[in-house]
Amino acid sequence: MMIKGIPVYAGDANLHPLLQALSMPTANCDRVLVIIQMNGGNDGLNMVVPLDRYTELSNARASILLPQASVLPLTGTSTTGLHPSMTGLKSLFDAGKVNLVQGVTYPNPNFSHFQAQDIWFTGSTAIPSPST
Repeated sequence: MMIKGIPVYAGDANLHPLLQALSMPTANCDRVLVIIQMNGGNDGLNMVVPLDRYTELSNARASILLPQASVLPLTGTSTTGLHPSMTGLKSLFDAGKVNLVQGVTYPNPNFSHFQAQDIWFTGSTAIPSPST
């Protein structure tokens, strides 16, 4: 169910695999997982910029790619930078308080954007494939 574009689950938490995983007891921990899902016109390659592949990316996306000089470098890596408006996230990254997880996938991807979203939102690969 969606409320103003935000996925919402109402029902028995024991029936939802992601909620089951989140409800399991854990040791005391000062870490929090925050997931930001941006639908629509978000350009991930201009948000988290692969500097180690910038030339290749520039050849493919010259008209829309950020100028390399404007990309915010991250402390401890020369392979990735951030969009220039993401100074707050850069500060957190440089302080070791946040990290980036890239290249997340699931077994046997079928390259369906819609099924991938279903898997992402539910935390389960047991989503039936659409039939045509």
